Amino acid sequence: MYIPRYRREGEVVKVAGSQVQVLVGAMKVDLPREELRRADPVTAEASGGHVRLVAGPRKVEAALNLRGLTVDEALYRLEKYLDEACLAGLPRVHIIHGKGTGAVRQAVHRYLTDHPRVKNFRLGEHGEGGLGVTVVELG
Repeated sequence: MYIPRYRREGEVVKVAGSQVQVLVGAMKVDLPREELRRADPVTAEASGGHVRLVAGPRKVEAALNLRGLTVDEALYRLEKYLDEACLAGLPRVHIIHGKGTGAVRQAVHRYLTDHPRVKNFRLGEHGEGGLGVTVVELG
């Protein structure tokens, strides 16, 4: 099968109604069923009969704005965003969490510490947003 917005090889893991969960590399991505297209039969045969998906580059912004969100909302968006940023091949992203009470910043940092695709992260420097931004290096 083919997904125009990703153009990468993947495998259907689960189908639930109109949503399909696809394994692309080491990441699982949820997609609407209508985005799937039939792949070349030769590709499906060469993959041992498994349905393979080809996904392609998707426009992903280099920054995610989490200001004004609760910790739970922010972590949900962060998880989805990091998956998309990794699939798009972005080497570095900026997470804008604002200064506020620091609750979202702390939650973001805890999440990034355990994320397998995060090489390192740091607070923004002067001119990058300072304490209100976390710069994340992906790899």
